[in-house]
Amino acid sequence: MRYHHGNLKSNLINCAYEWIASNGIDNISLRKIAEIAEVSQTAPYRHFKSKEHLLAEVATLGFEKLSFEIDKNITTDNATDDLVRCGVTYIEFGLNNEHIIDLMFNYPIKKSEYPSLLESADTAFGLLLKRLKYLHDLSLIHISEPTRPRLIS
Repeated sequence: MRYHHGNLKSNLINCAYEWIASNGIDNISLRKIAEIAEVSQTAPYRHFKSKEHLLAEVATLGFEKLSFEIDKNITTDNATDDLVRCGVTYIEFGLNNEHIIDLMFNYPIKKSEYPSLLESADTAFGLLLKRLKYLHDLSLIHISEPTRPRLIS
């Protein structure tokens, strides 16, 4: 075990993200993440009240990474191509991050208790919605008024 001088919270979130990406959500615990981060078993409790708090942060990071991937792949002035690229990026992210996607969309986190999680999910959805609205405004597609997905569990 070593004393951690850096940003322990961020390190724990990243360790949990990598562990979940490889192993899934089952059998994860704050103690397991402490072991991976090589810190004391009590160190994570200074930053997370419970496993759910850590998982909410990992899901937030997942939405942030998804948004980053979508945003970086939008490179043309052609809104239709951008929308297709957005969808392909979403699918590729899901295929390459199966366990993270499972955490983001299926794990029963009380999302209403984690504003940063809701905000990051809203940002990811907003990237898609922005492209749909742009195509709608150009009369290239017709959509009824899109609504935000209900992410509150």
